Amino acid sequence: MGSNPTLSTSLRKAYGWQASIRKAYGWQASIRKAYGEYRNSSEFIMFYVYILKSIPNPDRQYVGFTANLERRLEVHNSGESYHTLRYKPWSMEVYFAFKEETRAVEFEKYLKSGSGRTFAKRHFL
Repeated sequence: MGSNPTLSTSLRKAYGWQASIRKAYGWQASIRKAYGEYRNSSEFIMFYVYILKSIPNPDRQYVGFTANLERRLEVHNSGESYHTLRYKPWSMEVYFAFKEETRAVEFEKYLKSGSGRTFAKRHFL
């Protein structure tokens, strides 16, 4: 399947598989909107985990999840997202594409953990 079994196994051990990702994390209105745009089309759906870097404050990063990268970056840079409003504008540093929503959400959760932040700094930032 092309996945990294070690990473996959460690994520399962660390976080377990959530029966309902939406229930566990909740969806912000903007993510629901972006997700719905792809859900209703005939396009192949990919799920993305991304890392943004603040342009005026390069020491600030933000990790997120979406089904529509371009729209999500617009949301962050327009000030529609409360969590990134203070340090806008943002640039996309790196993103990861997943076929399965659960894997994307688990990877986002990992990158937001202490060891995930260290991993991201060492390899991507």
